[in-house]
Amino acid sequence: MRPNFRILLFAALGLLITGFYVVLVLQNRFPLAHDTFQYCQLGYIYFNEIAWHGTVPFWFPYIEQGMVGNYFLNGQLMILSPVIYLLALFVKGINYLYIFYAGMWFDEMFFLLGVLLLGSVYYKRWEALFFVGLTILGSTIWYPQVFWGFHVMYFIPVVLFCFHRFLDTSFFRYLWGAVLFFFLGFIGNGIYINIFVAFVLFVYVASLILGSKEHRQQFFPFLCRVSLKQLLALVMLMVILAAGLYYVKFADGQIAYIGRSRTVDGTTLQAFLSYGGGIPWLKFMAFFSRDSLFRLTPDLTLYGGFFLPVFVVVGLWGAFRKKHWGLLVMTLTVILFSCGTAVSVFFYYVFPLGKVFRHIGLTTGVAKMLLIFVAGFGVERLLHYLDSGRFKNWLFWIVLTASVCFLLKGFDLQKFDYFLTLGIAENKILFFLRGLLLAGAALAAFYWFRADLRLKNRLCVLVLFAVIALELGAYKYAGIISLMPRVSPQTIRLLAPVDYSFSMTRQLITKNYYDLSPRARAFFDAMKGDKVKGALYDTTEAFLFTDSRSSIFRCDYISFPVGSLIMATTNPAKVVGNDRYLHYCRLSTPKLGVFSVLHDAADDHALGEALVRLPLDRRSLWTTQDQLGKIPFPVLSRLASVAGKNRMLADHEEIQADVTVKDFSFNELKLNVNVRGETGRPYLLYYADAYHPFWKAFVNGVESPVIRANIGYKATVIPSGRSEVVFRFGHPFFIISLFCLLLFCLGALIFSGYLFWKDVWLFKGPGI
Repeated sequence: MRPNFRILLFAALGLLITGFYVVLVLQNRFPLAHDTFQYCQLGYIYFNEIAWHGTVPFWFPYIEQGMVGNYFLNGQLMILSPVIYLLALFVKGINYLYIFYAGMWFDEMFFLLGVLLLGSVYYKRWEALFFVGLTILGSTIWYPQVFWGFHVMYFIPVVLFCFHRFLDTSFFRYLWGAVLFFFLGFIGNGIYINIFVAFVLFVYVASLILGSKEHRQQFFPFLCRVSLKQLLALVMLMVILAAGLYYVKFADGQIAYIGRSRTVDGTTLQAFLSYGGGIPWLKFMAFFSRDSLFRLTPDLTLYGGFFLPVFVVVGLWGAFRKKHWGLLVMTLTVILFSCGTAVSVFFYYVFPLGKVFRHIGLTTGVAKMLLIFVAGFGVERLLHYLDSGRFKNWLFWIVLTASVCFLLKGFDLQKFDYFLTLGIAENKILFFLRGLLLAGAALAAFYWFRADLRLKNRLCVLVLFAVIALELGAYKYAGIISLMPRVSPQTIRLLAPVDYSFSMTRQLITKNYYDLSPRARAFFDAMKGDKVKGALYDTTEAFLFTDSRSSIFRCDYISFPVGSLIMATTNPAKVVGNDRYLHYCRLSTPKLGVFSVLHDAADDHALGEALVRLPLDRRSLWTTQDQLGKIPFPVLSRLASVAGKNRMLADHEEIQADVTVKDFSFNELKLNVNVRGETGRPYLLYYADAYHPFWKAFVNGVESPVIRANIGYKATVIPSGRSEVVFRFGHPFFIISLFCLLLFCLGALIFSGYLFWKDVWLFKGPGI
């Protein structure tokens, strides 16, 4: 490759990527499907909370209880998150949908940077590098599944490149960068992703070092001469990363995962091998067909182009060299792992934390990325044959015939392929491009007879790459843009930051929000006008598009005491007709209440049995005996407590009181309460949001104890008359961890810029 030609490749492929996002914005496309919408929804929630309250939400009033925000902070982070948070603080009026697309664009550009840099390690021809970049970025579809379709792999190429540069230069900064980028697996994805990636990278590094004497001579001596300064820098980086990433597990003891069928937790080998596995080998048929029947699941997008399988076979034919050994071993390992073979069993029993991992079948997307790199060897082999003069005539006609056949049949709208999702305008464009390329193929065939050998080779490559670019461009358009519904500007505006206003009741089903919230009506009416087909998540408007404080955001998590009670006696709580769960949820309606009587039971199980026996029209306040010790004895003695007594429930336990929401944020609730009760006696303010030991309550500026009430909710003592009550959630570690996470993202941003500047912009090597 000529000096600085990497810049041209990066710019050309970057323009193609940018074009898709420009179309998304211009056509008002809305990411309303599968987990990608949840990813966007989470990002909006954070952006909105920071915009209006200047703080990152550490508590989420999710589902019917509320929960710590651990699981969702990392789940919505992008590399651009520090920039996004700054925008939320200072530019409140930006619509988050454009921020979301900008973040995804940057992540794809980061992925492109890693692909080109790693490809430059393997290939000697720019054509091979262009093919690999075009195929990976044209076939790795982040919609509708951004978690597994994209974020499970987008950091792997740059990690491998940094390690190669470390071996080649012995510069410690590249090892530092490899560690930094490796932890991007925690950004926008589950914590167990890096368990799988660590295994894959371990296989790669081990095969690379063991299979190459040159790498062994560079690697092991370097370990012996690491300076104290370098070691301390690496240790400091690891401490920052650990402090930031431990946030996922910090203070989560009150949270239970209720999706029992989705959890592996190392219970059985069979569960580990089967969940997410799909049909172990049949899924690879998607390499040969765009037909949706071979996609199996929206999490798998394995098709990589009409010519990919051919180039993979050709690449394997001549790729067994020491330089390529690590890539080949890693590719084979991922393929075998994704199919539940002995490799998966080894991972389950031997690899650290292997039993925590799940979704082994969805790792096939990583196998596709690696096979595309192998296909790059096939492109180089083709170019070598063309340059050497061997097979030039028949090879050209094979390529030309295959291209013409594809152009004639590849866009047949009567077939069951992804082009069924395109609109009339898009189809006209594709048919025009097809005709243009057919004319170009005829012109190339004409010039073939008149050209010299070098021009013939160029014509062959030009025809081939033009067809590949058209097909993959259409595939990415069909797999991203055409699957997103076009929406009206009214719908787009719903993703602008908005302050909260609340109804006082909590709803259990989505449709009830239509009557309660003007924003919900606006959303439903807009979507109806946009003729969006298909079922939406129950949570589409439950948090994002309504003014209600409640949300049923994919009810995967509930308070741990509630989960233990429910799951010990019934199926998971999402099952319709679960009487115990419905009885329990009824206790949260309305959201706030004042009680004059506090009942107690020996433990949660006894309390749960008592709550289930309550009449449906009865609300009472209960706690367990261990919680009574939090209330000062003089106050407790004045409460109408029935501790240890078997009495009929008292009448008028919930008394009339004026409760006004003065201010609300995820981490804080400010209330004005006016209790119309007996003067001078204490009462209990009940807040039907999950209890957690990090919640504090302040009544008229004085801290008041927070007790766990009705198994999973919370209550505090207030006096009669008027009071100002503040519920506040927080812990110093949240601030420390958030700072470390944003420092981590900022470090990834800066080091990405360094790689672009040093290894792309200033590249002066002999080239590939």
